[in-house]
Amino acid sequence: MGVIVAFCATVHAHSLTGVGSLSGVGRYFAVPIHRHFKPRILLFLLASLAACGSDEPGSGEADASGQASDASARSDANGAFEAVPSNANALFAYLQARSYEGFAAEPAVHASTGPHGQVRSFFNASLVATLTANGSDHAVGAATVKELHSNEGLEGWAVMVKTGDGTSASDWYFYEVFSTTDSSEIAVDGNGVASCANCHRGGTDFILTKLP
Repeated sequence: MGVIVAFCATVHAHSLTGVGSLSGVGRYFAVPIHRHFKPRILLFLLASLAACGSDEPGSGEADASGQASDASARSDANGAFEAVPSNANALFAYLQARSYEGFAAEPAVHASTGPHGQVRSFFNASLVATLTANGSDHAVGAATVKELHSNEGLEGWAVMVKTGDGTSASDWYFYEVFSTTDSSEIAVDGNGVASCANCHRGGTDFILTKLP
């Protein structure tokens, strides 16, 4: 087992496949690298660390009260099912089935302004309603699914689901996986994960992507 040493003002990545929990507050920290560590997950971590900023107390941990459980099912004006799961097993199956494809979506794949590469984002009806109304915070159940693309096509997803009534990072469930067939290639899975929240906190209640 090797070790990678990195530095960031504040970082905490939770529940990484093959990686122990890592944290640091204005200091160097060591990340143990196991033999099954996925290279693409390492690249994502390094990109996220380069963009990290200040953290808020308690973020980076899955909420102990169960905020990371599935958000309540919701229906849009036409009765279409729009709930996005907020636990890893159910969510991966949901993504594989492309159950989000009926959502409002960006017209085409494009370069991300963050560390995600080539992307296309989808917005469920709850999120669309708030963004359209220029609301300052989103309802529980609001969600966005970001497809991650390469030259070979779709290679994974990044997902955000609002699971709490507040406007802090811990009210959001973050998920990112770098495979469409292997659920073990998870890079992010949990509420308030700082490597995601630190980039997204500049958006409207953590949502940076604009409606198409």
